[in-house]
Amino acid sequence: MKAIARLMSVVALAATVLIPMVYLAGGVELPTMKTCLTIATLLWFVATPTWMGRSGE
Repeated sequence: MKAIARLMSVVALAATVLIPMVYLAGGVELPTMKTCLTIATLLWFVATPTWMGRSGE
């Protein structure tokens, strides 16, 4: 489960960096970029806490 959560968080983080670059290159429209960034941000906030816990737990 942790491996899947890590993969999802890395993909979401990469998407938050790459999607604006694609927008600046003219590959996607503004509403599409906003939607993708919202989804990627929510995915990152859901996936990351599941594997990035405290060492004492």
